[in-house]
Amino acid sequence: MGKFKEQILMYVTGYFPFFRTDVTKPYGEYLPKLGIKTSIVIASETGKEITKVSKRGIDYYISPEKFPRKGINKIPGQINFLFHLSLVSHLLKTGRFSFFQIRNSLLMGFFGLYFRKRFQIKLIFQYSFPFHLYWREDEKLLMRIIGIGYTKLLVILLNRVDYILPISQWMIADLEKIGVINKNQIPLRMGIEEITDKNEFFKEKKGGKNRKKTIFIYVGSLNKIRELEIIFHAFKGVLDQQEKPSLKLFMVGEGTDRKDLEELSYQIGISQHVKFFGFIPRKEVLKLIYSADVGLCIIPVNAVFSVSSPTKLYEYLGCGVPVIGTKLPEIESVIKECKGGITITNSIPELIDAMNHFSNLAIQNPSGEALYDYILRNHSYKIRSQEIFPIYSKQHIYQK
Repeated sequence: MGKFKEQILMYVTGYFPFFRTDVTKPYGEYLPKLGIKTSIVIASETGKEITKVSKRGIDYYISPEKFPRKGINKIPGQINFLFHLSLVSHLLKTGRFSFFQIRNSLLMGFFGLYFRKRFQIKLIFQYSFPFHLYWREDEKLLMRIIGIGYTKLLVILLNRVDYILPISQWMIADLEKIGVINKNQIPLRMGIEEITDKNEFFKEKKGGKNRKKTIFIYVGSLNKIRELEIIFHAFKGVLDQQEKPSLKLFMVGEGTDRKDLEELSYQIGISQHVKFFGFIPRKEVLKLIYSADVGLCIIPVNAVFSVSSPTKLYEYLGCGVPVIGTKLPEIESVIKECKGGITITNSIPELIDAMNHFSNLAIQNPSGEALYDYILRNHSYKIRSQEIFPIYSKQHIYQK
């Protein structure tokens, strides 16, 4: 094992390359400094053979999808899963892993119970999205029935694993409501990355009385489930109140609703003030956030998002940008503690008022550097890593 005291084998859903910072930052950058090494098994849409790639502190074992997925046909996916399962079993058998960690895969979770007993390892389930709520909130009866069954299986699994990493403290409360009695839970929330040269980064940061325009930015998926129309209607309301509008709206991301949102911007006469950027590299996203004056963390108020930890919230604040956010637990808690913005109940009049507040060029917005410093002290991925480190230390005592 060399310099590493403990090793984790992690299984994640999705495809290589893997960009989720709640995995890559803690497990690739910070936990290795504490003696914890992570290897990840992940699928690939290309290639024919299993390959190993080391990237940013993590070893990836990439398992190609031998049977392409087509439409709603789930059979190829289940066949591919068997290949991934075989690779996991081989690595656990031949490697020196102390932990098997599964991210969101209920099916792999139940196989994990078998692997835990066979290989005498600790089993950890990282639950970063509340699928049990997502399906149970669906309009279709069949999906709700699936959601009920999924919930029952989830409770069985979570009460048998050694540790649970939910996305937020609010999810812990929700899991308790559905019957999860396992007390070994630590939230692995989203966080921010540390800026290498803070002084250079904030040297020309806008936000003071010298602003000539106000840029609002939304970063995230542009899917219908996000109900982003409210942003456009509120933005129009603010523009209509200005004789010489000095506002811009940046929409960064892709999704099923992008075309409709673009059409909406033309229909209500605001297209010249709105710019869609699509999917762009992460470094470019952070540059755009930095160039903006206000981040929009407008999220539908429902059971799914009520237990979430929004990436965009921490990205905005981590770039020194104040936030207009929905009154959901995580958003309200963070904005209140850092005094970094305004929370609303997702009504168009409230959003118009909040936008008007920040579009007043005479107002001194919160110091970008001060916001960054606060978030870094309390919500960096270094802090997140320290919060979950006890799980992987030999001194930790698991509650029964």
